[in-house]
Amino acid sequence: SARYPQLGGYFLGFFAALTIEADNVELDCKGKEIKMSTDFHKRQRFFSIIELGSSAFPLGQGPPQFANNYTTPATPTFANNVVIKNCRLGLSSHHSIHGNNNDGVTIK
Repeated sequence: SARYPQLGGYFLGFFAALTIEADNVELDCKGKEIKMSTDFHKRQRFFSIIELGSSAFPLGQGPPQFANNYTTPATPTFANNVVIKNCRLGLSSHHSIHGNNNDGVTIK
């Protein structure tokens, strides 16, 4: 779509409920649950509840559309020094928490 273009990295649709794309972030869910709905779970097979970056793959890695610099022109960002706490992670079709090239990630 115009709002979520394939060249903007949406080949896999919405691949995460929440992306953390900056350094020095603390996510406190205050005991709340984050999960996929059962309907969305049937439709989106590649999904992370929390993604520690702007892309599920490092530059040049993953399925062909992500490994190609034309179809994925932006350099992905990966979060560092992240604290994730008090989160109840529920239904996900792939990952609960996922990241690449991250340093200083703490899960409490």
